[in-house]
Amino acid sequence: MLKGYVGITDYDWYSFLAKQPKVDEVNFWKPSAKPFKALSQGDLFFFKLKAPYNAIAGYGYFHGYEILPAGYAWELFGKMNGSEDFHTMKKLINSNRPKASEISNGGSFDIGCVLLYAPVFFPQNQWVTMPNDMANEIVSGKGYDLSSGE
Repeated sequence: MLKGYVGITDYDWYSFLAKQPKVDEVNFWKPSAKPFKALSQGDLFFFKLKAPYNAIAGYGYFHGYEILPAGYAWELFGKMNGSEDFHTMKKLINSNRPKASEISNGGSFDIGCVLLYAPVFFPQNQWVTMPNDMANEIVSGKGYDLSSGE
């Protein structure tokens, strides 16, 4: 079975990284620090943009997953977290968390870090419409068997 995962992402994360001149690895962070065991090293991880775009805008290869303090993730990955600075990264994290769990100004909160290598960011004219056999209402992400279906 060829495994893949479709992760839901923010247009700002995608567009920031797509404009960078050289991207070898990225941190596809998750706003909460929950376990992630959907993939094995080398499996495909697709970037699905949220509404109103609802398209696959790229992919990367899964390297691993770690739960890290957000400040440390910024130190390790810097702009490869998908933002210009740590303040902007925190704003993006907050916009993807329930209001009750928003973070304060500190950097001592944990996030899930999906580590991806060799990412590819498609130009808009090459975005892929979600296949009919993939749910359009994926909340945070979903694993798929890529050897069958569309």
